[in-house]
Amino acid sequence: ALMQVTDGREEIIKRILIKLEGQPQSRYATPADAFNLWHIVPPARLLERLDPTLETIIYQDKGGGRFGVLLRTRDAARTLADFIAWERTLVSDVTPFLFNKSITATTTMFQDAAYRNIDWRFISLSETEDLGIGYMIFPAQNRVVLTTGRRAMEVLIDRLYDAR
Repeated sequence: ALMQVTDGREEIIKRILIKLEGQPQSRYATPADAFNLWHIVPPARLLERLDPTLETIIYQDKGGGRFGVLLRTRDAARTLADFIAWERTLVSDVTPFLFNKSITATTTMFQDAAYRNIDWRFISLSETEDLGIGYMIFPAQNRVVLTTGRRAMEVLIDRLYDAR
C-alpha cells in the first residue's frame, strides 16, 4: 500500500522500490507487475513498448504527497498516442495513485501544459489543491512520466534535465 511520506522538508522526492518476493528468486517489479498490482489496465500495446525498468516516486511538499511513475519507452511517438487514447479512462484507471484524495474538480478534459520547453498533458482533479493526473514523454531519454500533481511533474522535469 502507498503511504504518504513526510520528513519536514519543503520539497523532496523519495524513490520507492517495489520488490516481489517469490520463487525461484525475488525481483524488482516491472511496469506490468505494477499495473497488475493496482488493477490498472493500460492500452493493449503500451506494455510491449516499455522497458522492464520501473521507477516509482513520492513527491512531497507542504501540500502533501504525490505519486509518480517513471518508465522508459522504445517508441516515444506510439507511447504518446497510447496515452492520448487512454485519456478517456485514465483518471478512473489510476485512482489508486491518488492516496484516497477526493476528486472535486469539474474539469473533464486533459489540457496541454508546458514547462521548460517540455509539452505534457494534465487534468486537474481538485479546485483547492495541486491534485490531478499528468503525463509526458521526456524526449532526451524516452522517459514516460505519470504524476498526480502539477508541481510534482515540474520538479521531475527539472530532475530529468539535471540528469542529462
